[in-house]
Amino acid sequence: VIRNPLTQDDAELRLSLLSGLVRAVRHNLDQGAPSVALFSMGKVFWRHAGFAEGWRLAGAICPTLPTRGLGRRDHVAEFGDVKGVVQALFHFLAIGEARWTPAADQPVFHPGKTARIELSRGTVGIAGALHPAAADELGIRGPCWLFELDLQQLLEYCPARIVFQDLPRFPAVVRDVAVVVEDAFASDRVIRFVHEWSTTTPWIEDIELFDQYVGSPVPVGKKSLAY
Repeated sequence: VIRNPLTQDDAELRLSLLSGLVRAVRHNLDQGAPSVALFSMGKVFWRHAGFAEGWRLAGAICPTLPTRGLGRRDHVAEFGDVKGVVQALFHFLAIGEARWTPAADQPVFHPGKTARIELSRGTVGIAGALHPAAADELGIRGPCWLFELDLQQLLEYCPARIVFQDLPRFPAVVRDVAVVVEDAFASDRVIRFVHEWSTTTPWIEDIELFDQYVGSPVPVGKKSLAY
């Protein structure tokens, strides 16, 4: 608790950037914004044996993806969209593939739509949907997807220098592959398998999930994943 806060709404040091970010989302929606995509970077504070502080990077998408150009886009945001933002950041920083594991123990997040973001030395962040109870209390309509990253820890994975390679002499060959799996199957299992396999067979440059389909003719309880 702060002894002399500037405002009553900010009477405590923040443990997370998400509280302020969600307030900004609600304010924009109340002003009539059809879609909101925001990010925030700053310090958070905590206390274990003593007081400590550290830098965090957080983002939010609610409830649809922002329109690009003159086109109209009413695509309701999904987990894959917020995951794509984080993966694009990792790619920009030349950080390797992250492992996404279910996380049902985060009070502010939806227990069935949240994942920890892990790299080789541990967890670097969290991503998922705002808990429905919190969304109702704040009057936020539609899904609100959030992520928060430990920026100081994340930057430790950045390479000291980035090396560029010559462009290939021949064009790439692109293939689409669809697999039918159980509903609970994690889509990044296929991506991890291909990355592990390509270390010994360097024919595959990249792989990404671009579509998920549920419905006829896919059997009930299964889904089709396209890479």
